[in-house]
Amino acid sequence: LRMARYSEAEPLIRRALVLRQIRFGPEHESVADSLESLGGLYEVMARYSDAEEVYGRAIAIRERTSTTTRQVATSLGNLARVFQLDGHFAEAEPLAQRALAIWEKELGPDHPTVAEGLNILGTLYSYTGRYVDAERLERRALDIRDKALGLEHPDVAVSLTNLGNIYSETGHYAEAEPLLKRALAIREKVLGADHPDLALTLNSLAGLYTATARYSDAELLIQRALAIREKALGPDSPDFGSSLNDLGGLYRVTGRYTEAEPLLK
Repeated sequence: LRMARYSEAEPLIRRALVLRQIRFGPEHESVADSLESLGGLYEVMARYSDAEEVYGRAIAIRERTSTTTRQVATSLGNLARVFQLDGHFAEAEPLAQRALAIWEKELGPDHPTVAEGLNILGTLYSYTGRYVDAERLERRALDIRDKALGLEHPDVAVSLTNLGNIYSETGHYAEAEPLLKRALAIREKVLGADHPDLALTLNSLAGLYTATARYSDAELLIQRALAIREKALGPDSPDFGSSLNDLGGLYRVTGRYTEAEPLLK
């Protein structure tokens, strides 16, 4: 959805939340569902403080009313993910660990939902430079998804991209490239050439090419990610702005300062 549509969605979700609070009371599971929906909207809009607040409210309701701890784990994972995006790593880690422990206990160690928990915690460890731990978790998530979902499932592409990013960030470019290329092929085949998720892997592969001085290849990928995000999300989206910054950074690295300046403002 474009940013303008997100703005249109917010009052509708808020209205549903109010109606559910009136009909069922403030502690009902359906109220937590609406809070989760609102938090998800704020997350994609990069309104992380707002997302943290409503996800926190959802957790409080679910911990008091849910019949299964699995629902609590979903809310914990959501809040952990937003804390990561907002740079609150110390707050994110115990939530991610608790969510993963619940999913492993209730669903078993090889369930695809467990892989989601591994991804959340693995991404946290990658953000904080704990690459050995991150690699271990992401490899386990990839193995679960390969076996449970099939080799061409979109979630497999998520794990491949995460693992490729870890190798790229640690300078293991030869190991990273085939993983990112496989992720790109899966997303193109399953999601289509214009899907926003494709831009995530394009950016990762472009970063690898920039780090290895393959600047022409990197520029092509960033330009493609930029076009996807402008078309799918609109020019006001945070992700489109991120791609502009990536392109400006590449131009600066290659000495194209005049072209870089307007993109980095």
